[in-house]
Amino acid sequence: MRTRSENRPGRRGAALVFLLALALRAPAALHPPRGPLFADMLEYREKAVAVAREGSYGHATRPPLYPLFLAAVYRLVGDGRVGAACAQAFLGAATALLAFETARRLCGPRGGLVAGLLVACYPGLIVYTGLLMSETLYTLLFAAALFVLARDEPPAAGACAAAGALLGLACLTRSVAAGFIPVAAAWLCLRAGWRRGALLLLVAAAALAPWTARNALRYGRFVPLDTYGGYNFLFGNNPAATGRQEPSMLPELGETVWRKWRIEEEDGRSRAVVVCPEGAAAGYRAGARFIAAHPGGFLRLGIRKLGYLAGPEIRELSWGYSRNLFGPVPRALLLPAALAIVAGFPVLALLALSGACFGGGGRGGGWGILSLALLYVGAAHFLFFGESRFHLPLVPVLAVFAGRLACPGGGRNRARLAVFAAAAGLLVCNWSVRLGEEWRRVESALGPGGATARLDY
Repeated sequence: MRTRSENRPGRRGAALVFLLALALRAPAALHPPRGPLFADMLEYREKAVAVAREGSYGHATRPPLYPLFLAAVYRLVGDGRVGAACAQAFLGAATALLAFETARRLCGPRGGLVAGLLVACYPGLIVYTGLLMSETLYTLLFAAALFVLARDEPPAAGACAAAGALLGLACLTRSVAAGFIPVAAAWLCLRAGWRRGALLLLVAAAALAPWTARNALRYGRFVPLDTYGGYNFLFGNNPAATGRQEPSMLPELGETVWRKWRIEEEDGRSRAVVVCPEGAAAGYRAGARFIAAHPGGFLRLGIRKLGYLAGPEIRELSWGYSRNLFGPVPRALLLPAALAIVAGFPVLALLALSGACFGGGGRGGGWGILSLALLYVGAAHFLFFGESRFHLPLVPVLAVFAGRLACPGGGRNRARLAVFAAAAGLLVCNWSVRLGEEWRRVESALGPGGATARLDY
């Protein structure tokens, strides 16, 4: 048991990390983007407003927790953007604190401070503080579940139940977390016995059950989380797929796979595809047929998906900026902000790789679940499609690995140097390719009139 004097540096470090993270997020929270909402942000807001005003969620096109979170904020402080952004600033600061505590547990106070500061200062997470997107809430829940599980000793029953609840809530925020529940349960079975793994599964299932039952009553069929899964699966697995989401594919898919599920829109616009359970099932079937018929193409696409997943955060934020979401930003601020955002993930990834190869902190069981989290997210997007924002939930995990650089006991040898050189070389090549693909977008967004350039996604 730690004494008070041993705990004091930890409390000071925790306070530093939390307050710094909150301070860095304050500008985004107090002055969130005020441009027109579109795409996911608009849908999240519409659902949240409907819940807050009418108590009605509508179709299960999205898992419910993030709209419910927004609805709770709207009921408390109104439906302006500042209230939601301020709430998300506290979520982001709590995420930095979780990274600090996870790394402190696994590799000591200095490692904890490194991890906490990296998450507190990570540019992408700071920017998403002001956006009506589920990334901030999901990253917190995912980090919290890993914090509960990542310990050198086998987790106790209470920790397993808490992790199950947190992973269930993470699924209710982003359905991509669903596959990690059996992965975590299997890891627990190996570390702590089958009862602990079963407990995690049961608690997670209990967290999901009310929403799944609601969907069964509404649709008359099994819809565990949302109706978007099959659409996303087909976006990543079809003859025209590129490895990431391409809205330009939607008209062709709407005339073929989803021909039955379209509605006429007014003003002469093209017919829109309805996101429904039947259409999602059709998407899964069509994607599976593509994989069965083109296994080599699926593998090549998977490599591209991983490249986009591990790429710099250019596409989404440049698209949003070019559609006047942030308004015109002074060039003296825009250029360093863009550089920080583009460089943020590559710097963190190289630090994490260095920590994994050369850092101290031991090889205890807690590192196993963190490694599985990295592998799982990669596998999930290998199967669906990749976007750079999808790596944001891994930022706390990578920061914990980077914290190993501050721990005693590390070392270098030829094997470790070879692994580091090979992995770093692959990452640098990928970032070079991604930056080359997106360079015109960067020039357009940073050039004159970039805030209204209206780049294609």
